[in-house]
Amino acid sequence: GAVEVTLEARLAPGAAVETSGLVTLAGLDLDTGDIALDGVSGALALARLWPLESDGPQVLSADSALAGLPLSAPWVEFTLLPGPDGGPRIVIARAAAGAAGGRVSTRRATWDIGAERNGLALSVQGIDVATLLEEWRVEGVSGSGQLSGTVPLTVSPAGVNLDGGRLDAAGPGVIRVDWGNARERMMASGEQVALAVTALEDFRYTTMSIGIGQSRGGELSLAIGLEGANPAVLEGYPFRFNVTLSGRIDPILDAIAEGRRLGGEMFWGGLGGR
Repeated sequence: GAVEVTLEARLAPGAAVETSGLVTLAGLDLDTGDIALDGVSGALALARLWPLESDGPQVLSADSALAGLPLSAPWVEFTLLPGPDGGPRIVIARAAAGAAGGRVSTRRATWDIGAERNGLALSVQGIDVATLLEEWRVEGVSGSGQLSGTVPLTVSPAGVNLDGGRLDAAGPGVIRVDWGNARERMMASGEQVALAVTALEDFRYTTMSIGIGQSRGGELSLAIGLEGANPAVLEGYPFRFNVTLSGRIDPILDAIAEGRRLGGEMFWGGLGGR
């Protein structure tokens, strides 16, 4: 990619120095460690260089991004303003990206560069379950349906924190679990476990919800609620599953970034699922 920077300074007798600038990005690739951006483009017009302030709203876009899951065509409309400590403050008017067949977006958020903590609420719309499982490369789990909801996000020196989020399925769908080599052992763990294992092999849910929380220690928890039935189990008798998966998300995100599959010990063992 390319970056072109133009800076101007104007000095008039008896007046303070006036500054301005223009930063043009063309196909730039950026990687912060937490977020990778490919093909960042746009022009950032600066009304003054210190304290840093943009010349009204600005728009930057990218070809794609990786931030927990692959994002397509992300873009942001924002204004740069001086923050309370003199550092820049990013006032986000709108931002959006395609994600797993749906869309994630945020509106009216403020990001202080020098602050210890910054937060925003992500709106999630129409995430396709099948696409999400495929992009996360989850082995042994397939499904269908669409998820929507809100996920609050906080960023601090300790890392990214997700807490209080909730996603709900827009309607009925299917979850299928292939237990692989673990099936025989689980089927021998008692009648109730055997029924649950068999039901989840072709579970037609009527409702599905996912509650998202994260402790101060960084452990992520997903509270998954499923209601529905497997037509082949107890003549379609209704089941309700409340499953909590918990564990550190870092190994999961690392695997996604590296294109490795999630499954076996990493997925079930790492997240504590049974």
